[in-house]
Amino acid sequence: MKRILPALLLFALCLALAAPAAADDREQAQFAIQKARTVIDKTTARSDEAKVPVSELQKARTYLGNAQASLDRNTSWRGKLDPVALPDILHWAEMAEIAASTGMARLDKVSHERENVRLEKAIPETEAKIKVFTAKHEEIRRLRDQ
Repeated sequence: MKRILPALLLFALCLALAAPAAADDREQAQFAIQKARTVIDKTTARSDEAKVPVSELQKARTYLGNAQASLDRNTSWRGKLDPVALPDILHWAEMAEIAASTGMARLDKVSHERENVRLEKAIPETEAKIKVFTAKHEEIRRLRDQ
């Protein structure tokens, strides 16, 4: 009995020390998935706002689904994540984030192109206004001289 009690206490201590490490892996995986989901949501909102479909969003959603499926598949009933699966989950989450970021860059490009077109259309109108003001300025100078 005296030998069993210290052995049980040592076993309980080992379990207590191992549990936070397992939880950290799961939290790290969940954080990576949530981070990718946030980037995807921002890109989706921007895509809807700009009324431009982005093909990278579908890829990002697929990668995110793979990460979530891998997390669910490799989590035990006690909530412990298999440490071997963590790099795979992080890989899929990062790929989702990269694909969504690429989509965001594509949306930025479209936005800049639209702004350039708008500004190029405004150039002749602005030049015409400048000519009118220049003509008025010359007329005022001529009237002052007289």
